[in-house]
This record gives sequence, C-alpha cells and structure tokens, in this order.
Amino acid sequence: MPSRSLPDNPSLTHLRKDAKRLRDAALLGDASSIADVTEFHPRADAALKRLSLADAQLVVARSYGFPSWARLKQHLADMETVIWNPPETIDTGSRVDVFVRLACLTYTRTHPSPTRAARLLAEDPGLASASIYSAAAAGNVEAVRTMLDANPSLVNAKGGPLGWAPLLNACYSRLEATGTAHSTLEVARLLLSRGADPNAGFLYAGNYAFTALTGAFGRGEDWPNQPPHPESAPLARLLLAAGADPNDAQTLYNRHFHADNEHLEILFEYGLGQDKGGPWLRCSTGPGAARRVS
Repeated sequence: MPSRSLPDNPSLTHLRKDAKRLRDAALLGDASSIADVTEFHPRADAALKRLSLADAQLVVARSYGFPSWARLKQHLADMETVIWNPPETIDTGSRVDVFVRLACLTYTRTHPSPTRAARLLAEDPGLASASIYSAAAAGNVEAVRTMLDANPSLVNAKGGPLGWAPLLNACYSRLEATGTAHSTLEVARLLLSRGADPNAGFLYAGNYAFTALTGAFGRGEDWPNQPPHPESAPLARLLLAAGADPNDAQTLYNRHFHADNEHLEILFEYGLGQDKGGPWLRCSTGPGAARRVS
C-alpha cells in the first residue's frame, strides 16, 4: 500500500474537498476512485456498498500514509507553525530588506550576491545593526550580543525580511568574515551559546525541510547560484556538536549533484543514519509528509 506525498502547502479544506470528490465519484462508479478505496480502505468491500464521507476521508488520510483522518488533521496543525513561503518580492524601499535578501541564500529566484550585500554595508554600516536579523546576516557579533543582552527572547524569535530565526540568517548568509567580530560563524556560535535551537528550520512550501544545517552546506539543483556558507564545514560541525540532527534529507539532496563527500564525512561522524530524535526527520519523512526533496 504505497502512500503519496502531501501536496505543497497542504490545506485541510482542500483535502476535505478531495474526500468529497472521491466519495461522489466512487458512488457514481468511477473506476479510479473505486481503486483508491479498494487500495486504502481497511474494509473496502463493506465501505463500497455505501461509501460515507468519513470513509472517503479515511481513504484520503491513508493514501498519504496516515492511519486516520484525525492523525492527518493533527499533522497539518503541527505543520502550520513551521511552513515558510518565500516573500514574492523584495521591498526595494527598505535597504535592510534588500541587504538581507542579497546576503542570504533563499532558494528562490533571488540569488545571493555577497559582493552587492557587502557594498551596501560599506555604504550604510547601520544595516549591520538595524535588527538582530540583519546583524546575524552581516555577522555583527557585538550587535547580536547587545540585542540578546537587552532581550534574550530574541534568540529564537522569527522575524526580519525572511521571517526566520536569527540563527537561520547567519547560516544562510554568504558574506565572508572580516575577522572574529564580523563573522556569521561567530554569530552562530554566540546564538547557540545563548540557547538558539540548533535544529531551527522551516518547511519550504509546506513540504521540504530546510534547516540551519541545510543552510551551512548549501548547493542544490542550481549549483552555481546556491553556494555553501563561506565556512561551511566549521559551521556544520558547530551545529552538529550543539545537537543538530545529522539526518538532513535536504542536505543529502542538495549535495548529491557532484562527487564531493565532505558533507557525508561530517554527517556520518555525527551519526547520520541513526535516529537522533530530530524534529525534521519526523516532519519530512514521517507519514505522508515531505518524503520528496528538491
């Protein structure tokens, strides 16, 4: 009984409509719908005699790998807090927005441009301390420390142009360090020492788990425009030592396009292939969730 992957940005409303369509079509004798009921309903013969909406919902849930409609609903509720859809446009009227978008790899059509981001910083140094999110992307260690001293709750707070936690801004930034005081690696170290979640991440389009570790390793289908973090290996080791789950499916996908095993050596060193109880392994490869990666 192979199950399907949930669609991008799965909606309970749409899935309810799918169940109604399935019920109506099966009652009208549609062969494909009847085949779905036969494959996924545990009591298909009895259900097909008078298919109810509850039966159809059970079929839909089981087709996505969930044992019940209630479990599917709970999974979607759990996902709501971590779904991330990239901003469709850059707020060109905000220099902070432009800077963060140029500094960070976002796996969108807006590719990172560290050179242009650095030029903006040179023109307007205040961008590196405008918020904890721009400070993290800029690698401004002192600014991040000052903000955390004033408000410790910022360490895992989502915000800024991308709606990410500060650690993600540091890990997806592609700005080169200009010393220990201006280093996204050192910002990440500081954030982790203050309680940042090493497994911080998001479900891209509600399906693909991108983590801080994914950001450190970078790459992907558009290899030249998706560079790794400038200090990829030290950053990855820092995250893993702090508790990041090495079972990072998106990293494995992003780095498989070329024969480079550095990421595998690091991940295996920290337990790749062993269940570490990380949240994203359950979320992205659990029942009916994002088994696909891209």
